[in-house]
Amino acid sequence: GPLAVAPDDRGVAEALVQRLTARGVDAVIRPVDALDGERGVVFLGALRALPDTASAIAVSKEAFRAAKRSGMRTAWVTVTAQGGDFGLTQGDRVSAVLGGLAGFTKTAALEFVTWGIRVNAIHPNLVTSPMVDGASETTEKIRMATPMRRGAEMHEIAALVAFLASDEALFITGSDFVIDGGLLAAGAMGEVSYDFGS
Repeated sequence: GPLAVAPDDRGVAEALVQRLTARGVDAVIRPVDALDGERGVVFLGALRALPDTASAIAVSKEAFRAAKRSGMRTAWVTVTAQGGDFGLTQGDRVSAVLGGLAGFTKTAALEFVTWGIRVNAIHPNLVTSPMVDGASETTEKIRMATPMRRGAEMHEIAALVAFLASDEALFITGSDFVIDGGLLAAGAMGEVSYDFGS
């Protein structure tokens, strides 16, 4: 069967399927509740649709078990918002969760490496999408604090996912990749973070 990419609300799924298809991979967009015989599944925010955290963890564990049973080289790429790299005023739980996901990436990479499973994470900050149309004051501050003065495009995130899932990245595991136009490097998130939660 094809590689299923779960739909998301940012357009990344469509861009990723285009990239994978261009690389000769049979990939389709398919909802999580309509899976049937696919050779693999890419979750792009689809775990949020599950009823609770326990369900999301259960799905993640089953995905790792399935990858182990397949005996094939497997790549696991998580895409989560940037935020575990700095503090967010009034957003301590958000930072804790995002920091925890970064730790999960490294732990899972070490636990599953002997089974040929690679685990990496991508952390975009501001993403150009319908979600940021009519940008709020905080969103605009982030954009202006970013050295490149814009958000990431969908195809730029999809390109990194496709690379990390490809045979060109066989020696990359347990790593975090930031896509933020230089925001973190500039140390600019500090002043913007005070606006979160207000």
